[in-house]
Amino acid sequence: MDKNNNPQNKQRNLEQDKARADRYDRWFEQDGLKDALEGIKQSYVNGIINSHVTDTQGRENCYIAIGVVERLEGHIRSIIGGGKMAEKTLAKIQREQANGKIFKLF
Repeated sequence: MDKNNNPQNKQRNLEQDKARADRYDRWFEQDGLKDALEGIKQSYVNGIINSHVTDTQGRENCYIAIGVVERLEGHIRSIIGGGKMAEKTLAKIQREQANGKIFKLF
């Protein structure tokens, strides 16, 4: 059996995913990253709004920068969401272990 396919490793991976997601969630929600990213996006939006009519390149750069910030935020939210899924899977494993059932991972 491949050592990455055994149930203990899969459960450990779920636990690591959950811990990682918890760290990202704290960083994003509690430590101000969410607000910082919103502030950065808003500054780029203001750059577009306040740009000179002939500054096409400046507006395009701001638009690209907004996209990068949104992709970063999406990546962080994806990690947090994956951790929530891992948490639910771990809870199901614990319930089934408590009931004497064997939980098959994947």
